[in-house]
Amino acid sequence: MTNGRCGLCETADVPLVRSHIYPRWCTEVVQGDAKMMFTVSPHAHIRPTPLHGGGEYDRIVCDSCEQSFKAADDCFLSLYRNRLAGKVLRDPNGTSGVVYAGLDQALLQRFFLTCLFRAHLSRRPAHGNVDLGPYLARMRQVLLRPPETVPDMPVTLVRESHQFGRAIHMPHQTRFGGIRFWRLALPYFTGMVRVGGPVHGYVPMLGLALGRHADVWMPDLLDVPPDLLRTLGRAKAHHGDAIDRLVAKATRR
Repeated sequence: MTNGRCGLCETADVPLVRSHIYPRWCTEVVQGDAKMMFTVSPHAHIRPTPLHGGGEYDRIVCDSCEQSFKAADDCFLSLYRNRLAGKVLRDPNGTSGVVYAGLDQALLQRFFLTCLFRAHLSRRPAHGNVDLGPYLARMRQVLLRPPETVPDMPVTLVRESHQFGRAIHMPHQTRFGGIRFWRLALPYFTGMVRVGGPVHGYVPMLGLALGRHADVWMPDLLDVPPDLLRTLGRAKAHHGDAIDRLVAKATRR
């Protein structure tokens, strides 16, 4: 086991345990019966990278801090397992949404914040290129306290019910409604994290009502977003042949 400085509590010379950026079960959901998995980038210069069978991890925090992530991880797992239990709402204009009753908003928000924080700490290429910059100290302060809603790091949740909704996308920056977010896509749900100040106006934090446990509304995407189609198209054009060669090589072993 490797010793070093914990990325969360900053204790020096402690054993650093395996920490998954996204929970291991997310990778298992995506992999299904497939024999191999890869990270694939829409950029030509970033080559496809085989993923660990047990999910991508890094040694970035001590065991105590890793265990502090568990309640939030379990909260998101519960949402995933009950993803079909939400009440679907559709208006005459075709907008689709879904309501989940009694979710722990603080833990759900904390889940996406911990994933983003872990991706920042890791320097493995498979985990993306996350740099929280001047907001790192604030993020660390939030995660060292007991779970509570954090107004200056709001999260907007989206359910992805389309054909590619089961995919995983490591955190990357994007714009939504003219506002910059970190986008974290996990099986059937995407979290849009705004780091650096509260979002006012129509973008809600988790579609929240007041109170920690409440009914949570979120948009429900039934069609593949156009930007995702473009990204998938670029990835296939750049790396389709490379992935075929990797699969063929592994099959021959």
